[in-house]
Amino acid sequence: MAAWEQRKLREFGSVEMCKRIYKEQTSEHGEVPFFKIGTFGGVPDAFISRTLFEEYRALYPYPKLGALLISAAGSIGRIVKYAGEEAYYQDSNIVWLEHNELLDDEFLAAVFDRHDWTALEGSTIKRLYNKDLLDFKLLVPTVSEQRQIGSFFSCLDDLITLHQRKQGNVWHRNGAWNGLTNSLVFRTPLAASSPSCTPTVARMDAADGADRLAAEAAPLAQTGVCAPGDAPAGRTVRPSCRSAGDAPRPWG
Repeated sequence: MAAWEQRKLREFGSVEMCKRIYKEQTSEHGEVPFFKIGTFGGVPDAFISRTLFEEYRALYPYPKLGALLISAAGSIGRIVKYAGEEAYYQDSNIVWLEHNELLDDEFLAAVFDRHDWTALEGSTIKRLYNKDLLDFKLLVPTVSEQRQIGSFFSCLDDLITLHQRKQGNVWHRNGAWNGLTNSLVFRTPLAASSPSCTPTVARMDAADGADRLAAEAAPLAQTGVCAPGDAPAGRTVRPSCRSAGDAPRPWG
């Protein structure tokens, strides 16, 4: 296998955002939802006209299917995977990385989920600037390995979501997440926050990872918490990373 390399996100692409929408261009009722930072990943309270949406989508940057929309203010690091729905997003506060084929979005989501965004420099009011995102360091394997790891964590996300939904036990879910992720794949986070921080990552064979996930999932299935084929549908909403003692937010 090829060695994992530490890279910066700026080596793969650029930070993009939607065209600015002004308050007078929105209404409480309309044709296309407009998500601001306060409603990102939730229920919109503002809308824009279809005419404006079609014009801006054609002329200005707009996320591609599967792009990871990232909150750059408020709850920094919150991720919504764009699933192709008609919607528009507040500029500056909601951004995404427009990258080349050498980076897989599911892998990147797994990296972002485990990163501590509270370590950002700045005033009391934190913000994720474009430079912060472009200078973000991570260890990058081959695209094939990225897809294997991304697929693994996507499956794990579904399993934990089902467990949280049916069990309604936040403490048990938090323990399940920490135990599964730490024991199955990563010994330390994939993201390096400074030049002196070069994490060591446990290598994972895809088949081995799937077998171990199945073994971990079996007890949950036996208790009726989740069952094969019961994965939730719809847009994935991922919470930003918090300390181990914090209760995680719902994922969708």
